[in-house]
Amino acid sequence: MLLRYGLGEASKVVRIETTNAGFRASVDDRSVDVALIRSDDPSFHLRIDGRPVTAIAVSDADRLVVKLDDADPVTLVRTGRSRGLDGRLTAVMDGQVAAVLVRAGERVDAGAPLVVLEAMKMELKVVAPFSGRVRAVSCAPGDVVERSRVLIEIDPEPDAGPGS
Repeated sequence: MLLRYGLGEASKVVRIETTNAGFRASVDDRSVDVALIRSDDPSFHLRIDGRPVTAIAVSDADRLVVKLDDADPVTLVRTGRSRGLDGRLTAVMDGQVAAVLVRAGERVDAGAPLVVLEAMKMELKVVAPFSGRVRAVSCAPGDVVERSRVLIEIDPEPDAGPGS
């Protein structure tokens, strides 16, 4: 899963992957292993790279305030659109794939049309939520797809800004 957050003027992409022991969170070139020990809303007892940490996380609309142990709280602002932030773009309706406009390995800009779906004489374009490179294409023209089926997977560009 990919999450985009703004911290002051900076925009960061956080990649979260599940592991056998919990999760691996990566930002820029730094990764940490995170295991949830216990959750007492809004407190979380975690083990980060083997070190016990108590975190408090409070969400308010697009803001997330996080405090780790005795450190000062940090306010993160969610940026970009939530749909497709993990790079997996899905069909939002049952339909038939009318056209696939990209190939795996191709670079795309935010907003670029990727797939055209048809249903009940209506066309719907699936567009890139951010700039990046197409990792995989999981559909072909003529395919009948159900809602939520993954159609395209995209890896974001490392320097893609908010909403790009």
